[in-house]
Amino acid sequence: MSGERQRRERLRREAAERLTELGSAPGGRAAVAAVAVAAAGGLLRRPREGLLVGLAAAIAAGSARADAAALERASRNGEDLASIAPWLGNRLGALGSWAVDADFARLVLQEAGRGPGLVVELGSGLSTLLVAAVLAERGAGRLVSVDHDAGFAAQTAERLDPESRERTELVVAPLREQNLAGASIEWYEAEAVLSALPDDPIELLIVDGPPATSTWTRWPAIELLGPRLAPGATILLDDGRRRHERATALRWAHEHPDLKLCWHDTQKGAWRLEKAGPPQESALRAAGRSVLRLLNPNPAGFGRWPVRR
Repeated sequence: MSGERQRRERLRREAAERLTELGSAPGGRAAVAAVAVAAAGGLLRRPREGLLVGLAAAIAAGSARADAAALERASRNGEDLASIAPWLGNRLGALGSWAVDADFARLVLQEAGRGPGLVVELGSGLSTLLVAAVLAERGAGRLVSVDHDAGFAAQTAERLDPESRERTELVVAPLREQNLAGASIEWYEAEAVLSALPDDPIELLIVDGPPATSTWTRWPAIELLGPRLAPGATILLDDGRRRHERATALRWAHEHPDLKLCWHDTQKGAWRLEKAGPPQESALRAAGRSVLRLLNPNPAGFGRWPVRR
């Protein structure tokens, strides 16, 4: 495909994403419905009543659509469980009590299947088993998994088979109050994390810890590990529907223009960032992105098709 055709295809896809996202935003639906009904009310010389009816209709439609979207996510999550089951074998029971859902686990599985050399994971668990199994089957790559809880890290280690264990290093790093970017934030003991990393650049970073006790609990991941990211590296942030993680993802994208931010419509919501070149976009397109964030802070997503934010 020629460069011009690629550019046109990218613009077409982005335009479709914007329209779909705007249509799924409660604020966007309310505005469109209210304007339409108000216009009809104006023709009947009842503009105020038309506006109120339009807003009520939009709220009702938005609630019904949100319920339908939640049901669809639950259905997809069940399908994803079947796709990751072969990688877990008799350890599948771990899924019920561990943190990540099957749909996020599938995202992790897909990224691990791309062949990253060094994978760093913050918060051990089911994703540790999946990544280690993929690396073991490929016979290449290294996983460094960080956890603040020594007992939980030990449970994770016990579930690793011998081949996976050879590819995995479990690091216990207690949570400590640290001064980062002029703020006191509780995060993994930075020296314990950084000293455990090999010299290789990080190609996949999975952020599912530490437990989000404040707005910026997970923000230090990029502040400290960002310089170690390889070109084209991927960052996955779980629990994206929570306000702390949403604020973190948007702050990462704002502070690091070379990180392209996307959304996956999983059960808990997942933010995905890809390390690319600085974006080249006009002030008008940047303003459009800001408006979308105001209308729809948690975009509805397109199944597994990412929303660019």
